[in-house]
Amino acid sequence: MISAAAEFCWFTAEAIVAVKLSISPITAVMAPTLSTARLVADCTSAIWEEISSVALAVWVASDLTSEATTAKPLPASPARAASMVAFKASRLV
Repeated sequence: MISAAAEFCWFTAEAIVAVKLSISPITAVMAPTLSTARLVADCTSAIWEEISSVALAVWVASDLTSEATTAKPLPASPARAASMVAFKASRLV
């Protein structure tokens, strides 16, 4: 009985060694990738703040815009009001 358990453990140990040997080339490549991933995460958070501010402006402007806009909106329409706000904002930049 002990010899059967020892044999099983031996095969398991050999399998573990084989897996470690097959993984080692992958882990060598992963280290540089990890440092790059950290740099990308830092840039992503900075870009996210910029995108969020633009998204907020678009969301506010969309509330001023009618669902049924036309190519030539009427002067008192929500679409006209939104385009005036956008035009004034573009002149401030």
